[in-house]
Formats: sequence, C-alpha cells, structure tokens
Amino acid sequence: MKQKQLIHILGTGTFGFLLATGIASCSDVNDWSTDPSFDRLFGTRQASLSVEPEALSATVEWEATPKTQSYLIEVSTDSLYDDRAMGEGGSLLYGTDGSITRSPYVLTGLKGETTYYLRIKSVSEGKESRWVYPEKFKFTTDAEQIFHKVADEDVTDESVRLTWDAAMEATRIEYVRDEEEPAVRELTAEERAAGEVLIDGLDPKVTYTFMIYNGDTRRGTLEVQTKAAVMADSEVTVDAAARRVTFTWGENIGRLTGYVLLEGDVYPADQPQTALTDAQLQARQLTLTGLKGSTTYTVAVMRGRTVRALQTFKTWADIPADYTKVNVGNADEWDAALASHSGKVAVVLTGDVDLTASGTAKIPASITSLLVWGGDVVTAQKAHTFRTKGLSFLGNMDAVEFYNLNLFANGSTNNYLFDFNGSKADINTVSLTSCVLDEARGVFRLRSSSTGTLRNIVAEDCLIRNIGSYGFVSQEGSGLTLGTVTLKKCTYVPHSSGKCLLQNKGGGVVGVVIDQCTFYGFTYAFLDNNKAGFTLDISRTLMGGFTGSKFFQNIATATVNSCKDFYVSADCPFETSIGETRLELKDADLFANPGAGDFRVKPTEYAAFGDPRWEK
Repeated sequence: MKQKQLIHILGTGTFGFLLATGIASCSDVNDWSTDPSFDRLFGTRQASLSVEPEALSATVEWEATPKTQSYLIEVSTDSLYDDRAMGEGGSLLYGTDGSITRSPYVLTGLKGETTYYLRIKSVSEGKESRWVYPEKFKFTTDAEQIFHKVADEDVTDESVRLTWDAAMEATRIEYVRDEEEPAVRELTAEERAAGEVLIDGLDPKVTYTFMIYNGDTRRGTLEVQTKAAVMADSEVTVDAAARRVTFTWGENIGRLTGYVLLEGDVYPADQPQTALTDAQLQARQLTLTGLKGSTTYTVAVMRGRTVRALQTFKTWADIPADYTKVNVGNADEWDAALASHSGKVAVVLTGDVDLTASGTAKIPASITSLLVWGGDVVTAQKAHTFRTKGLSFLGNMDAVEFYNLNLFANGSTNNYLFDFNGSKADINTVSLTSCVLDEARGVFRLRSSSTGTLRNIVAEDCLIRNIGSYGFVSQEGSGLTLGTVTLKKCTYVPHSSGKCLLQNKGGGVVGVVIDQCTFYGFTYAFLDNNKAGFTLDISRTLMGGFTGSKFFQNIATATVNSCKDFYVSADCPFETSIGETRLELKDADLFANPGAGDFRVKPTEYAAFGDPRWEK
C-alpha cells in the first residue's frame, strides 16, 4: 500500500516538473513576447538597424517587431544613451504621434555634413521597448548642394555669377584659391531673394572653390575656373636714352591693381606692385623715369598676380665717362673728328654721314676705342644713317661699337660695311647693337691680305637685310685670326644673291654662337666651311625660306657644341641634321607674311622663339 502511494506521488511530481519545464522552454524561444520581469516589449535587433544618409535626410531601416503599433525614433547631434531623457538638448523626435508604423522611414529636416546619433524603440498600448542603438552609434549626412551648375557665359576672366534655388535659405558666400584664407561675401536681401550673386575681383585662369552658407551650415560647394585673360595691346616708347620711357596699354583691359617695373627680361608674379593713380588709369599710360643705361627692363600692369599688359625693353647705353664725346653731322665733321682726337672717342651723329663719295673710311691708329652713336642721349633723336664703302682699321683697337644707327654700304652687290683689306691690327671686339644693316655685298670681309686678330664680332638686336654674296662674315685667309661670331636677338634676311651667313675659306676654326634669331632665305648653305671649320652653339632660333641643300657646306669640319630649341619650317630642304626640330608648318603658316618681311610668329607655341622684336 505504501509502495503504491509512493509511485503515485513520484509520477505526479515528475509530470508536474516536466509540465513546468515544458512551459518554461516554450517561453524561452519566443523573442517577441513581453518581458515578464518588466512587462515591456522587446526592441528590434541591433544588427537589423541601418541608416543610409543623404544631404538633408536619412533613410532608417529595421526589423519589425510583432505586436508593435508604432515606432519612436530620436536623432541628436549629441551622444544618445539610456540615461539621457528623450528630447533632451533639442534632439529631433520622429513618430511621437504614432505615425511610424513600418520600416523603412525617411528622416527629414537634417543638416548637410552633420554627424548625428540615433536610437529607436517599439511602442504598443502604453508599453514600449528599451532604446536600440545602431552598431556604429552615429552617421554623417552628405554635403548639401544647392548651387546650380555655372553656365559658361557666367564666367569671365575676373568674375563668376553664382545661382541657387532662392527657396533655400543662404546668408553668405565664402571663396578661396589655393590655400589662402577664404574671402567672405555677405549676401544682401536682394541677392537672397533672387538666388544669385556676382563675385568679381577674381584673377584669370584660377580655380576657385565657392561655398554657400546659411549661418554656420554649409549648403553647397562648387569649383569654378575663371577664364584666361587675353593680354591687352601695349607699347613702350623710349625717350632720351631711356632716362624716361612711356608705357601705354589698350582699352578694355579691365580692373588693374598696380604695375611692376623689374630689371631683366622676366615674367612678373608675386613682386610688390606700385598703385596706379586715377590719372594713369584714365590715360592708360605710365611714365617711368630715372632708369639705368644699358639695362633691360620689364614693365607690366597687373590684376592681382595676373599680367594684363607687358613690355620688355632695353635702355640706351651710357657713353662711358672716359670717352671723348664728339658731335658729327656730315662727312667733313667725321674726318675732322678722326684727325683731331685720339684714345677713346665717342662719335655722336647729329645728322646722316655718307662716306661713299668722300671722307675717310680708315680709322687711324691713334684711336684705341671707337663708339659711333646714332642719336644724342640728351635729345633722343631718331637713328641716323651711316654709309660707307668699307671701314678698316690702321691700328690696334680694344672696342669698336656701332649703336642705334642705320649702317649701309652702297648696294647689295657692291662694297662692304667693314673691309679688312691689308689691315694689320689686333682688335678685341667689334659690336653692332640696335642697328639696321642694309644694302651691302657683305658686312665683314676679312681679306687674305690682312693680318692680326679679331677676337669677337657681336651683333645684338639688329635687323640685317639685303646682304649679298659675302654674307655676314667672309673669312678669306689665314693671316687674320677670327675668334667668335655671336648673333643674338637678330633678324637676318639676305639679298637674293646671299648664299650663306658665314664662310670660312682658310682661317682657323671659328666659333659661332646664335641665340633668339630669325633667319630667312639663304640659297646655298647656312655655314660655308669648305676649307676651314666652325663650332656652333644655337638656341631659341627660327629658320624658314632656306632653299639650299646643306646646313654646313662641309659637315666633316663642323662641330655642333649645342643645339636647343632650333626650329625650321617645312620649306627648308637641307639634308644636314644638327639636332634641329623640323616643323610640319610651311613658311606661310609659321610667319605672318615672310615675303613682305613680317616675321611675326603665327602659332603661339613658337612665339617665344626667334627674334623677340616679332613678339610685339
């Protein structure tokens, strides 16, 4: 009896235990029931909560929870955590009216480029879940863009017109170039209402970043490059040996911030500027005084760091203080000057001098340096003409210089400008500066009957034309030693009979240095080295109209030391290659009008080469 009661008791207890256990097990697998301890809903799974931000909104997605009537979402720019009361600190609340009933949901009213914190809870019949937070805790909205695309016609070389939807609130524009501090433009009521503003005072061909703000909130960013400025026409007039120059620029140049005057052939950038007066701006003219002699200058008017008009010029040379200055206006006065003076003599022409009919062409040994000047440095007369059948030298000379004059013989098939015929002289340098050489069979003829040394021949800033068959230099024997021939910033257009630039028929090796020159029209060879050699250094030079078949008449006796930026047109058929760049452009495509002597360079990519006089 007792045993049966014991079994009954055990069976009943075991069934009760199993029943209780089964009930408990069923409760554990139901994630969405109420929490019996706290009588609240469970929130959505954290792993299901995601946010996709845009500029002014964000889309929130989550896994729905059963028996949930709605959801409540809170967003704040400050951190959110359980102990923080809902709505504290001005946070944004969504769904307080029970309107959020399903996923996804779009949060509106956000600010661009702003970091937000978010949390969500489930709500049903007065019950709610705990707050659920995203795994990454926060999200950042995209940058807002209320700017419209800038039309091409709204961009100039100094301004940009910006537009935006006028319904979008904005208070100011900030803009910046490079890494400078931003400039600030507060928007007027009219500009805000119109949704547009003109930002001017900009520099050409510069990329600016524009930012539009409403208070501290950035509402858009835009990069715009201003257009390149076309440099205005200008000219510089040298007056009185460049102790004064006048710089004039054209109309429609736009806003200017000042001018710079720099020594050298340089391109201005960040150098300090001198402000222009109202009178200078109105006259579009600037006068500069007190300049140095024999100096190259660059003058430019500027808009910020941008050059709007520019000229490079060289001032007249000073007559050295240790020279005796003599005014000469005709052949008789020339003869008298040579006969009555010795040592270092500076002949200043006050009129044209013609020695082809009368007058001495032989410089006496008593003169050791001779300077022939084409115009008085005080009155700045135009260059005068000096005609000769061939100057020669009877004694040793340190320096012979012809400056700012027209130097002619009496025809391209007769006579020479310098004729060393039986000369016995040791001459350091003969230089021709800012001269026009014309109407001569040759410039320098060094005959085989001459002896001595001529170390340097230098031509700079010269226009050389109508020179006949003897070319610029004809070295005809070994008695007179010629050192180096230099041509810089010159244009050389020979007469139709002009076969070559230089010929060396028997002297030693002659050095030839050429820089920034324009050559056109040789018919035989550029350098005739049939019997003796040349060394050549050539740079920044243009050549066209060459009809000869060889650059060197004899390549075996030539040495090219350097060849850089030497460009020849497609009309130059010579076979010898010295390192030049042969263009596909014909003469008429390279030069403005070469047949008429206009050698302005048409393609802008080659405008920096050749004689600089054609850049103007």
